[in-house]
Amino acid sequence: MIRPDLYVQIYVNLKRPKCSYALLFGTSRIYGRDMIENDWHKHPVENPEMHDCSEDPSRSISISDFVEEVEEILIQRNLI
Repeated sequence: MIRPDLYVQIYVNLKRPKCSYALLFGTSRIYGRDMIENDWHKHPVENPEMHDCSEDPSRSISISDFVEEVEEILIQRNLI
């Protein structure tokens, strides 16, 4: 939790395989990275409903790398 209305959510399902890393503001995702069946994509902060499957967003990402991306977004948007 960054603050009560702003937090990072991590979801992992090893059976599927699927994982989802999301930055949430209230109940809305404002940024995210997802992996389904080893295919990664990004939900960019400019349009979090979009699936960006271009080269950089399709690379795998660790939780710590995701948290670094989130920190940059929070600073750029003056949320922290």
